[in-house]
Amino acid sequence: MSAAWEWLDSAVVAGDVSILGHDVRLKIFEAVRADRDGPTARRLLTFTSDRHPSVRRTVFDLLGDLCAPDCIWAGAAEVAEHGLGDADEQVRRAAAGVLVTAGGIDQAVAALDTSADPVVRIALVEAMAVAAVSHRDGGRWSQVVIRLRADPVSAVRLLANVEALQAADAAAWPAVDAAIHADLALVDGALGAAGSRSSRTASERWALALVGLGREHDCCAWAERLADFEIHVLARIGPAAEAVVPLMRRYVAVGGPDADLAVRALLMITLDRAVADRFLAERPEQPRRCRIAPALLTWLADHGGLTDRQHRQLRHVFTQPGAMQVRTAGPLWRCEGPSVAGQLLEQLPKYVDDDAFGPEALRVLAAMDAYA
Repeated sequence: MSAAWEWLDSAVVAGDVSILGHDVRLKIFEAVRADRDGPTARRLLTFTSDRHPSVRRTVFDLLGDLCAPDCIWAGAAEVAEHGLGDADEQVRRAAAGVLVTAGGIDQAVAALDTSADPVVRIALVEAMAVAAVSHRDGGRWSQVVIRLRADPVSAVRLLANVEALQAADAAAWPAVDAAIHADLALVDGALGAAGSRSSRTASERWALALVGLGREHDCCAWAERLADFEIHVLARIGPAAEAVVPLMRRYVAVGGPDADLAVRALLMITLDRAVADRFLAERPEQPRRCRIAPALLTWLADHGGLTDRQHRQLRHVFTQPGAMQVRTAGPLWRCEGPSVAGQLLEQLPKYVDDDAFGPEALRVLAAMDAYA
């Protein structure tokens, strides 16, 4: 390790460069954006061939954040192209995202045409869709989408059909919907995997495309037909998904693995706090691993406030490490203010370098302002 570069090398290896707001991360962003061919950028690119997969993942994720739309970065595109052949799937996905942004549509399509690896093909198409290259490529992406609708990889076909649906005439909707439906069960978690530039699942993409076209009724109709149409998508649609309220009530009544998600969807659709009040009243004051408790307690805290019992539930959920703790930190701060600052500062800093929980922890710390 060169003494001159110890500040960068040690931060990459330790993963500090992934921490939002970290001094080294800010220093890298300033240097690379000032000169993408400068010494800091060149040093950073060398870590894409590090012998440790964790380091390669870290640096490709960082490069993805450093890439700017409509700005070709030849050095990053070159290492990303090599990264498509990495032994680690997560690295290959992250490299695909970098290649799309740093290399542009033509280089990404060329890589797509030469790769037979489903992981790479899916990641490239996911990244191209996220980059919205159709807005800056003179129609090139639209042409690619037409071809990919017949791709041998089901997840690629589904992505292409979702893209095609958003530009299709109303007369074409039934056929495109049918094509998406045919591939939905085949995708099985291939979209939104670790390293991808998007975390959206197949059914979430379809649902959001339908809503974007003003087809909330159709979205709800598909939800009634498909057991695996994700309930959390209906929660995101909110009141516009009123048509599925009876379906959600049936889910709750029958019970089963998704009954709690149906409760959350009901709350988001009806905006009726009685839904959350009833659910929490049926739970103990010290609930354990209730995956929707943070969401319900947060909503109640922001819409009329918590009862004394719900406040005690919130307090207990915050004691459970991980998602429960991080997702209740915000409402706890809003409910108690500076008096709880010490407890929040004792727990939240441990999450700031966590890919899943870091952003939320940092949002709470930012809201605490001078008390953090």
